[in-house]
Amino acid sequence: MEFKIKGLTQEKVEQQIKLGYVNVVPDKAMKTKEEIIKGNVFTYFNGIFLVLTILLIISGSFRSLTFLPVVIANTLIGIFQQLKAKKVLDDLTVLSISECTAIRDGNRVQVPVNKLVLNDVVVLESGMQIPADAEVLSGKIMVNEALLTGESDEIEKVVNDELKSGSFVVSGRCIARLTHVGKESYVARLTEKAKKIVDKQSEMIHGIDIIVKMAGFAIIPIGVGLFLQGLLVNELTFAQSVVSMVGAVIGMIPEGLVLLTSSVMAVSIIRLSKYKVLVQQLYCIEMLSRVNVICLDKTGTITTGNMKVYDIIPKNISKKEFSLVLEKITNSLEDNSSTFNALRNQYKSNKSFLVEDIIEFSSERKFSAVKIKEDASYYIGAYEYIIKDQKLDYSLIENYQENYRILAVCKNKEKLSKVPKNLELLGFVLIEDEIREEAKDTLKY
Repeated sequence: MEFKIKGLTQEKVEQQIKLGYVNVVPDKAMKTKEEIIKGNVFTYFNGIFLVLTILLIISGSFRSLTFLPVVIANTLIGIFQQLKAKKVLDDLTVLSISECTAIRDGNRVQVPVNKLVLNDVVVLESGMQIPADAEVLSGKIMVNEALLTGESDEIEKVVNDELKSGSFVVSGRCIARLTHVGKESYVARLTEKAKKIVDKQSEMIHGIDIIVKMAGFAIIPIGVGLFLQGLLVNELTFAQSVVSMVGAVIGMIPEGLVLLTSSVMAVSIIRLSKYKVLVQQLYCIEMLSRVNVICLDKTGTITTGNMKVYDIIPKNISKKEFSLVLEKITNSLEDNSSTFNALRNQYKSNKSFLVEDIIEFSSERKFSAVKIKEDASYYIGAYEYIIKDQKLDYSLIENYQENYRILAVCKNKEKLSKVPKNLELLGFVLIEDEIREEAKDTLKY
């Protein structure tokens, strides 16, 4: 089927490029450096301070400019913190591959990921990262979406199944057609959400803002009134009227309160940065102080993403006999799922067995099976899916079901069947997540 797929023609590729259907992700989630600087410099109160500064310079009262260091420091702290957050977030990217094999005009060509277009046909193989949302045209692969979902389970993808950009091909090989590219792809939308900063002020800053806004509305008319009073009523000179007015107005602007708050926040951020904590906004510190519950994603934080065998529970046979059965199964089946790898790590062997037939695992069937010559047919997987229309006996595992992934192992002397009958339950395997060595330190931290 691969050789019948011609892919896009060069003419169609150029047409898609003209329409803007290219796998380029525009980075609009974060403000630019210029926007950050402008946002901190061109504020309402900085404008008032600028006017007061100009008036004092005109009047020659340079000694009254002592408020400027406070204003400049407050502005620089805000700029520095946002630029630092921008640098970290700019480095945040889920999609890391640079080139991909595409089929165009019937030929396989290496195409940079940012040059792929909508409806391009690509070849995906084990170890590759999927460059854009796609649909499987032929073949079969197992994918790992842990980078997107946090779940490390491998998922089987067959013809017509959807592939999410950013996930990895664990095994197999397929040809797929790109259905969403650029900013429309799943990984682009995910990255944009991760980089987006939502302005939500804290309780303390909200209170300060109310004071600042109330003062802001009153400053201009009061300032003008004080200046005119000094000039016309008190018969002061222009310079004296300016200094008198500025002295009164500056006292109404709580720039010291804002600076003190910003300074405390900045010191807290510096301390957090030593622990590699990213603070996107200056006032996140006060929000952090109000946290009562922290929710952590298990995979990658507490667990490694790998599974391991906790114990085996045989039925009517010894543990040694049950271990031999598991050795036969794991050394006969080619399954790269995390669950099966846990079995393989525990029961790997150099022994070889004559395999007559195999039923590969599928997410729909939820079990796999192997027929070993002059032995038996062995089934391993979800108990209720293997033992259909038969009485299920959970007495051996009733205390383990909430804390472990449980595999049932059964056998019969018949040929392999997707609906097996006359099965004998040999026992259960308890699988658990592998805890990271540093999990204790992580939780303590």
